[in-house]
Amino acid sequence: MVYNYVVPMTTFDNYPYYNIDVAKASNEYIIDKNGKKYLDLRSGLWNVSLGYHAELLAKIQQKMNMLLADGLFYLDIHSYHHSIYQEFADNLLEFSNRDHPAFNKVFYTSSGSEGTELALKLSHFNNRKKYILAFQEGYHGTFFGGMAVSGVDYNISEAYNNVNEHVIFFPAPRNQSMLDELLAFIDQNKDTIAAFIFEPVIGSSGTIAVHDTYLNILMENCEVNHILKIFDEVATGFFRTGDRFYYHKLSSPPDILILSKSINNGILPFGAVLIGEKVCDLLLNKHIDHFSTQNGNLLSIHTANETLNYMRETEVELKRNVAEIEKCMQRVCDHYSIRYSGAGAMFSISINDVNLTNRIVNELKEFGILVYYYYDYSDNTVNSGITLFPPLFLAANKLEAALHIICKKIKRYM
Repeated sequence: MVYNYVVPMTTFDNYPYYNIDVAKASNEYIIDKNGKKYLDLRSGLWNVSLGYHAELLAKIQQKMNMLLADGLFYLDIHSYHHSIYQEFADNLLEFSNRDHPAFNKVFYTSSGSEGTELALKLSHFNNRKKYILAFQEGYHGTFFGGMAVSGVDYNISEAYNNVNEHVIFFPAPRNQSMLDELLAFIDQNKDTIAAFIFEPVIGSSGTIAVHDTYLNILMENCEVNHILKIFDEVATGFFRTGDRFYYHKLSSPPDILILSKSINNGILPFGAVLIGEKVCDLLLNKHIDHFSTQNGNLLSIHTANETLNYMRETEVELKRNVAEIEKCMQRVCDHYSIRYSGAGAMFSISINDVNLTNRIVNELKEFGILVYYYYDYSDNTVNSGITLFPPLFLAANKLEAALHIICKKIKRYM
């Protein structure tokens, strides 16, 4: 079959990676048109953290029906007000701030990529400093700003003449020596660095968890040197690493927080960027040139509000289950002497052979197990492997059974 739609982020005439003709989904499974069930250890594309749960979908459907009955499927946030704008902003800020009031304003976006674009624009108001620091292995989206600060896609960016001379990449520090080198650079160039954009756990290059001690030191260093701290929690937010947000594990909050994906369980395109008093002061009496037609989409905000309420109701269970997922991953991988990286409910196993990675991923598909693959070209070598983002409600016994299959498959070839 020839498709007349284009599959993004691949060659122009390519097909979907799995090419499964999906008919429905239920809980942690997607089901093809022939009735075959696949355990979704990708959580969609890291979006469907709560799974395809009928209870949540029923709550969202009810709210959508109410809006549609009033004819409110679209509203221009640039021109009008609706109560849901304020209601969700208050809900999200309270949920994010917890006991540490870090943020007081919310921008609504349509994606994580757009969130990065907005965050980088806001950083330019930091006394007109011009440089942005980013991790070499990081990924922050496919808009021009996001591509510029995504070290993992540096070679791809060159094709678009998008190698930003104002972006400086450093490897994510894995030891004291790497951290010291990064800190020395910041100290020498602090007057020209506007912001440092972080993924606290890097996802797209294989899950690289930067040690909390290093993150705290970097955050403190940025604070002292008046460098804005941008946290990209598009992948790590909303319990993916065990807490509401990864920054809650750290000693101080970021200045800008980028959210998307799990914010509404992937039901509609949506995201948010949160800022605190420091950034608000920088923006005072400034013109912010950022807007897209779907910012503040009413249906999207309602899906996010209902999802957030559902997370609140199930928070204890979510935290407990993520802890069980983490223990399960360690137990099974240790049993097979397989090294892995990650935190909470996001993990990677390095294979370092692109062809073998594809073979393992596709053979797992035949078992009815869907995993994510990664290729990292950020340091001019090819690092590849599989990444697991299991649904956060996934029962430990189901995950354990799948992990045994995955580990046996990897051990067979390696």
